Amino acid sequence: MDGRDGHRVARRRESRLRVQGDSYGLYAGADHEFHDDRGRTVRVGAYGGFVRGNYWTSGASSGPMAAAESNLRIDGPLFGVYGGVQWARGAYVDLALAHQADDATVRASDGFTQAIGGGSLNFSAQGGWHLPLQAGWSLEPQLLVGVSQPEWDDKVDAGARPLVFDQDAVYNARAALRIERLVETGAGAWRPWFTLAMQDTIGEPVTSVAVSGQALPGERFGQQYVIDAGVEASLGHGWRLFGALNVAHELNGTSVETRQARVGARWAW
Repeated sequence: MDGRDGHRVARRRESRLRVQGDSYGLYAGADHEFHDDRGRTVRVGAYGGFVRGNYWTSGASSGPMAAAESNLRIDGPLFGVYGGVQWARGAYVDLALAHQADDATVRASDGFTQAIGGGSLNFSAQGGWHLPLQAGWSLEPQLLVGVSQPEWDDKVDAGARPLVFDQDAVYNARAALRIERLVETGAGAWRPWFTLAMQDTIGEPVTSVAVSGQALPGERFGQQYVIDAGVEASLGHGWRLFGALNVAHELNGTSVETRQARVGARWAW
């Protein structure tokens, strides 16, 4: 069982567009490990849960049309399956597939409310190599590739204008180096860690939505550098706590800066 809370702020400097909000999730799942005589471990599992997000926009527009401050609330179930192989020398490969169904409600500052249904299908594959050093330190080079397919229902707004959302798949690739230290204490095992990554988003739609045929520009994240830092604590009786901070900044593409904070707890039995 896994519960987590996160806060996210994204800013687009040239248009003063700003989105910030919080998300909460509770998940439960099961997995099983298989071992062979060569030290290889195979794990497969599945999980399900519920996610709720609550976000606010600054009221700036990415296009020529006027916009207003608004609140966006997203609720929906999430289901996924995963599997991975880990070798005795520290190399591993993990695969994951998840589907999230979203029930979104947009409330503008003038009182207008719009309900939008949709969701997304996400696949990712990550490989890495955990390299133990001395005094509990370790290095872990990582490579991740993924694809996300959004699904949003087209709508008609308060002015009877048709809204057509872009449904193109978005691809991403990420190369990272994680530095970690294991600290054993009487209260459990603590793992402070730091990750420096470069990531590239490929296939972002040029337009995110069209209003009466007038296309509004979408984000062009392009290449970004990402810094993550956090700590994980194993406290016994199956309990684990974790927290992390994340900062991402563009290297090219749209001038977007993202900051996130995440905390959570996990119980395994």
